[in-house]
Amino acid sequence: MEPEQTESRPQHSPKRASVLFQLTAFSSVLFIMTVLAMVAAVFGDQSAPAAKQFNRHVGKIIATEVGATLLLGFAAMTQDRRQTLAEREKTPPVE
Repeated sequence: MEPEQTESRPQHSPKRASVLFQLTAFSSVLFIMTVLAMVAAVFGDQSAPAAKQFNRHVGKIIATEVGATLLLGFAAMTQDRRQTLAEREKTPPVE
């Protein structure tokens, strides 16, 4: 029997999510909560002052949340790509 061959690969600890990825996740959660609030508002009292204000501004709220999620998501991906390329330049190629 042949002995097991193990390749020596550098063990990388997983990177912690950057602040931009965390903000993207937070804005996504806010978007989901707003959509759920929209669904709940359908079943609530439409004449309530809070419901009237919510219905009046929900379009702006959703648009802001979608825009923030997209902006933060693209910024986070750009930052991650730059960090990855910088790490590749620092480490020598393994032969």
